[in-house]
Amino acid sequence: MAEKYYTDQEFQGLTPDRFKPGEFDSCSFKECDLSGLDLSGLRFENVEFVDSNLSNCTLYGTAMQDVTFRNCKLMGLQFEEVNRLGFSVNFYDCILSHSTFFEMDLKQCSFENCVEALSLFRQV
Repeated sequence: MAEKYYTDQEFQGLTPDRFKPGEFDSCSFKECDLSGLDLSGLRFENVEFVDSNLSNCTLYGTAMQDVTFRNCKLMGLQFEEVNRLGFSVNFYDCILSHSTFFEMDLKQCSFENCVEALSLFRQV
């Protein structure tokens, strides 16, 4: 389980060596490069990522409820590994190349103006 609880905080310019795992509620991440991080088991609720890079992160058991990504690079993510309970994400102007959503219920998700080349979308 996550170590710390963060609420109503803004994180700017974070890099993998400065990221502290936890549960994030009503937080925002701006201009962060979190690429390659293991986000397994963490919880993100009512969180916004803006101008950030989360490419190749591990998402095993990660909870994402009402998470918004704006102008983010999200290459190579395996969203089918997340905690599916309450899964709800929105993508605006994002790069999702090589990310997968195999057998995911995407009814609570939106994709607007995203690059989805080679992404696997097979909905339940």
